[in-house]
Amino acid sequence: MKKLLLLAAVALAMLAVPQKTIAAVPPWTTACSAGATIQRIDLGVYSVVDNYLTLAAGMTGDVVARYNVINTTTVRRPAWSMLELGYLDNNVGSAVTATLFQFDPCENVLTTICSVTSVDGLTCQNCALPANSFDFGADVYFVEVTVSRSAATQDVRAESLRIF
Repeated sequence: MKKLLLLAAVALAMLAVPQKTIAAVPPWTTACSAGATIQRIDLGVYSVVDNYLTLAAGMTGDVVARYNVINTTTVRRPAWSMLELGYLDNNVGSAVTATLFQFDPCENVLTTICSVTSVDGLTCQNCALPANSFDFGADVYFVEVTVSRSAATQDVRAESLRIF
């Protein structure tokens, strides 16, 4: 009986102690091979493999893809603060760029929120978002990704996007 009373006292004490809560805001994420809208002019020059977007074999130049950003939270204005681009770029003369846009459909105004470009030899780049960047009740959002290479032998690819 003493053990049971002790266990009950400990349980009550734990309930009385404030617990640290982390308000987790679900991120928006996508693999760059999924859900993209490719510019019509680029339809013959791109390739998607596994998780990434790249130029088709033997092609040089640019491919541009757009990814619709949807609200993965339960609030109108998620407190996301970072755009992250995952990529492979180990070549001079190649690059991957991701730009987050806000579009006000009633005013027909397109605004750049943040842009990030690959750095040779690294695999991720981030850009900080201004505070209160999102209002899904008023605006729509998309990320435009450009994959570029100047030589067909360069291995360059956009792999992932996250907003968190």
